[in-house]
Amino acid sequence: MWKKLKEWLTSTTLLCMALGLCSWLSAETFGGKMPPFLKEIAHSGGITLLSVFSIKLIYEASLADHHNQIFTHALENILSHSAELSGSCLRLGVSEIFTSRDDFKAKYDLFSPAMLNFLKRGSAVNSTGGSLRWLLEDTDGLLKILKKGVTVHLCLMDPRIYDRRVCTFSLTQLNRGDIAIAIDSAERIRNQISRDKIHCSLEIRMHPVILFDSCTSFSKSGSHGGVLLAWDLNFGLRNDQRRIFLLQGGSALGANVSERYSRIWQLPETKALLKIQAGIIEEDNIKEIQTYLRTSATSALHHGHNVKQE
Repeated sequence: MWKKLKEWLTSTTLLCMALGLCSWLSAETFGGKMPPFLKEIAHSGGITLLSVFSIKLIYEASLADHHNQIFTHALENILSHSAELSGSCLRLGVSEIFTSRDDFKAKYDLFSPAMLNFLKRGSAVNSTGGSLRWLLEDTDGLLKILKKGVTVHLCLMDPRIYDRRVCTFSLTQLNRGDIAIAIDSAERIRNQISRDKIHCSLEIRMHPVILFDSCTSFSKSGSHGGVLLAWDLNFGLRNDQRRIFLLQGGSALGANVSERYSRIWQLPETKALLKIQAGIIEEDNIKEIQTYLRTSATSALHHGHNVKQE
């Protein structure tokens, strides 16, 4: 195909050169019998055609193949490097990489129709992170998947640990107020479950670990069910400062990440906030934590006021 195209281009080039030569010769030979403007057009047009297509022929004969080889070699290197990267990602189990949380949610929003179709009765959602405010604030969405029979396990930062180690949290971008909002959201979910007598399984725990990332896993029900892991790396407060890796649960990296967050869930220092099994509340420490948050906030306010007066 390329050989035929090259032959056609060469033939076209020679034809244009011949037309340019004929035009220039006619102006030189029969110019006295032509109107001045026609002679000028024939003369200038002939020289232009002859010059342009002569240079084109020289380029095709001497340099085109060389430049084509350079381009082909560069393209092969790029494709080879891309294939190596893709192969490495596949071996590690990285299915997709998202440059922001908004991009991830646009495709894999937990409460989207596609994800709700993926999560059926017997499926499980496990999420461990800083405040999990983005997840707990969508009470309607969480209640929707709980009503479907999906088991939900959530693990957020214990505010009491946060307060004891607050000086180290500037790097994590974790906000104490976000934890308080998440716990208030958990209270609303609990009240809704109790009021509507929803038969569901929900457990929320509080961990003591300073995290710079979070992980949410989606486990499909059944013997052939798959596991997807959304590994969210936190580089700031805004959604566009998050980088999310979608991992296959059975892959090498997926297994490593899953084991890390399973250990956080199982730590002896990880305490229960709320536990509901089959619609029955088995543990409920929300009021205690809310009281602590209010009391500690008031104490901090008074302390700051006294320091200011001094």
